[in-house]
Amino acid sequence: MAADEVHECLFAYGTLQLESVQMATFGRRLAGTRDALAGFALVPLTIDDPAVVAVSGKAQHTMARFTGRQSDVIPGTVFSVSEHEIRSADRYEVAAVKRVAVVLQSGVPAWVYVDARHEPAHVEIRPACEADAASLSDAVKAVAAEKWYLATIDGFSLEQTRAYLQRIRDDSLPQVTALVGSEVVGFCDIIPDTAQGFAHVARLGMGVRSAWRRQGIGRRMLNACLSLARNSSIEKVELEVFSDNLGAVRLYESFGFSLEGVKVRGRKLEGRYQDIKLMALWL
Repeated sequence: MAADEVHECLFAYGTLQLESVQMATFGRRLAGTRDALAGFALVPLTIDDPAVVAVSGKAQHTMARFTGRQSDVIPGTVFSVSEHEIRSADRYEVAAVKRVAVVLQSGVPAWVYVDARHEPAHVEIRPACEADAASLSDAVKAVAAEKWYLATIDGFSLEQTRAYLQRIRDDSLPQVTALVGSEVVGFCDIIPDTAQGFAHVARLGMGVRSAWRRQGIGRRMLNACLSLARNSSIEKVELEVFSDNLGAVRLYESFGFSLEGVKVRGRKLEGRYQDIKLMALWL
């Protein structure tokens, strides 16, 4: 692979990890790193394409199927490949699977081949209620535990979450959650400042469980929450986002948020510095 080529990450959990398949597909042996994909489970896949059977040496493969359950984890290997090699992998895979973008347990964004015939469950966007408190607390803790997306790495207790929801209800504050059944998979709120002279400004906070990212959930929540904010006394929405969270930065920019400043090396965690972008949107 040429040094000036664009590199992308490809997560493999099946035959693409085999040297023989890599040589036949890419013309080289790939060097990879162990990783895992949460929210998916392996299901059997019978291969009818004789060319694929010839390369892999077997007709019985497996494919990843989306479940959304954090307890479902598929181990595998993440490889750095070129755009040309991604297209070669597309040709190797059969029609029963499709290539989608995911975020691995390590936090690395990557391509992975999943069941093309199984659509994700319906995601409902609505304000949280008292019955959602435990699941909301779990969701915030799950995103916080990844360390690199929220300001907190611990999340909030059930008691803190219940008090937060009580304030949301009492003050009619803009807040929504994303739910699959009774499980909270995403959260978003816009909380105004309570200090005198600053109540026209509110702070945005949001997150999505790793298995449910890159499916438009964050965009749907943000759109709904901003709509609620526009029907309140809030005039300006501010946020802080780590500059290396490129997906979040692009999302905010697409809604019209503009950069107001940068806290250079604003956080240092586990020896790693992160710049913090200060962004805002006038409603």
